[in-house]
Amino acid sequence: MNLYKKIKSFDKHIAKRYNDLRGSTYYMVLVGLLLDEIITPEDLNRFDEEMTERLLNSG
Repeated sequence: MNLYKKIKSFDKHIAKRYNDLRGSTYYMVLVGLLLDEIITPEDLNRFDEEMTERLLNSG
C-alpha cells in the first residue's frame, strides 16, 4: 500500500509539472528539473548566458 501511495503521489507531481506546458510555465519547469537534478547546468548551454544565470539562481 505504501508503494502504491508513493507512485500515486509521484504521478500527481509529474502531471502537475507537465500538464498544460506552455511558454508561461516553461521557465518554472526548467527550474524544477534543475532542482530535481534531472538536468544539469551543463544542459543549459543552449540558452544565452543571462538566461542560464537566471535559471541557476532561481533554485
